[in-house]
Amino acid sequence: VISLKNGRNFIKVTAYDVLGRMAFDETEIVFDNAAPDILLNEYQKFVSKSDFKLGGALSDADIEQLTIEPFGIIAAFNKETKSFSASVSLREGFNQLIVKVVDLGGNVNEEKIEIVFDRKEPVIIITNLDSVTNKKRIVVKGSSDWR
Repeated sequence: VISLKNGRNFIKVTAYDVLGRMAFDETEIVFDNAAPDILLNEYQKFVSKSDFKLGGALSDADIEQLTIEPFGIIAAFNKETKSFSASVSLREGFNQLIVKVVDLGGNVNEEKIEIVFDRKEPVIIITNLDSVTNKKRIVVKGSSDWR
């Protein structure tokens, strides 16, 4: 049993047979038990177009998987800058996106965002006003289909 320290660990194993002959092997293993941090770029929470660009940066360059759920989109990742980007086609209404990253050590982190896609502009109809009045104060009534 070997206790690893955080980061790079070098392991060398030496063995001798009954005749005193020696053999050895060495290897390196990296101990990483910290999930990568996710820093998302600023984004609009309410959008009028379905094509949504999502991007950001990670604290770790050694990434096994980087996806945008629930769509299963694999984000483009630049290992040098530790930045990522993806295009998502939003559904009408409320969308919850989850950026999920798994590093080479199997550590997982997720960041959730919520976006509302609304392609319809609001419609307002004033229903109770005359075009001329002698009153200084009036009550305006109407309707709207705005959500």
